[in-house]
Amino acid sequence: MSLEEELRTTIALHRRQRVRELDTGKRIFFPTSTDQVLTLRNVDVCLSSKIILQNVLIRSLSFTLNKQSTLLISGPSGCGKSSLLRLIAGLQYNTSTSPNSCIQFLRRDSTVFLPQQLHLIDGTLRQQLSYLFESKGLGILVEDNVKIRDVLLIVGLEHLLDRYSLDVFEHRWSRILSIGEQQRLMIASALLLL
Repeated sequence: MSLEEELRTTIALHRRQRVRELDTGKRIFFPTSTDQVLTLRNVDVCLSSKIILQNVLIRSLSFTLNKQSTLLISGPSGCGKSSLLRLIAGLQYNTSTSPNSCIQFLRRDSTVFLPQQLHLIDGTLRQQLSYLFESKGLGILVEDNVKIRDVLLIVGLEHLLDRYSLDVFEHRWSRILSIGEQQRLMIASALLLL
């Protein structure tokens, strides 16, 4: 299949997907190829609100992210960084009007999306660190204490083990940790999934 035929097939698939998503009111994900992790073609990144129905922040964005590659998203406040991440994470619909606009989404089972505003649970340190396991449907507590200690050391939170223990007391983490510590705790949770 030529590149043009592949592009036409992908565009048709995404059009059908967009219609199904609008009909069902939820995101539909399909697997990506082995090398490409994320592809955007001619996508408009929009700010959606009740006041402004569609305000285009980034027009006709195209890129492909392959395994082992990195992408830095930077820019001033309000330029569309968070809106782009919401779109990539599947938390916002692709509302691009371009007929050849498509997104090959990240696979849910191989990605973790950590939002700017964190939602920590009340519970033990082990329960908090296991939160992403439960949200991914794995429904288990992280039992490997050595792995937990190693990950907390990596993110600079090893002092939490001495201060709060893993299983003894439940805490309201959003009240006792700084914003930076909360973010690092969520990163530790994500690292435990690896």
